[in-house]
Amino acid sequence: MSYIIGSINPSQILGKLHGHDMRKEGSKNAGASNAYILIGKKAFFIVAASDIFKAWLCWKLTAYFIPEYAFSGVFGGLCCTLGHMFPIFMGFDGGKGFACLGGMIMAFSPWAFIIQLGIAFAIFFLLKYLVFATILSSALFTGIYWYFTRDGIGTAMLGGMTVLIALKHSENFRRIKEGKEATSRYLGHQDEELKRMGYK
Repeated sequence: MSYIIGSINPSQILGKLHGHDMRKEGSKNAGASNAYILIGKKAFFIVAASDIFKAWLCWKLTAYFIPEYAFSGVFGGLCCTLGHMFPIFMGFDGGKGFACLGGMIMAFSPWAFIIQLGIAFAIFFLLKYLVFATILSSALFTGIYWYFTRDGIGTAMLGGMTVLIALKHSENFRRIKEGKEATSRYLGHQDEELKRMGYK
């Protein structure tokens, strides 16, 4: 069920309503960042909040219905994230999992979510590219989870998810090399960044 919930992609839904296929336009990713590029700020917040919520919900529901395993919440959140990244409704071509990761962190601890959000923004502005904030946030959460729970199975799941998220972002690293990846300047110089990246 968590996988099915994760497969529901609000970015693609909003894109279709606005005449876009998120996987063929913009950054060609069915996630919040591409919703920002193709539709606007409002779409970004709607998509990000929806993806965060669905992972949070799956973590909480799985932990509630299967309380006998310490890693059940992680498992539910992971299945949701896999659904988001490889959705059955979109030919297994979905988003990259950053917002779902945020939902898992929030389900684990709201304080951890707030702290890691601040760290992610700091990394984003320091290193200029969101991809670094995404991967480092996933790795950091894996360490935090292990430190507070000592749950080896859940930690291994989160570690595997970090690897998948990194692999999913291989296209971003290619665009960085080509000079076509959005930088932190996008937040204040959207038109200039879109022109530099080659988008209309």
